Amino acid sequence: MPERNNLHVTKGDGCWNVKAEGEDTPVAQTRTQKEAIDAARQMLMDNPIGGEIMIHGRDGRIRDNRTINRKDNPYSKG
Repeated sequence: MPERNNLHVTKGDGCWNVKAEGEDTPVAQTRTQKEAIDAARQMLMDNPIGGEIMIHGRDGRIRDNRTINRKDNPYSKG
């Protein structure tokens, strides 16, 4: 089975970043955390197998995570 993608929503300098796990360069930057979460969700919906969004608070600690499954993903259950 292909590996799932993980995206992290983190606070940057005057913005919120969406970063692929293990990468330093953001794949998206937004004004608000909500916009960053929405951008990450859309990226994972466009991915053939979906993935996880790790949402970091202003303190840098993970405060929430969300699983995004594609409805047409042959590997998802349900």
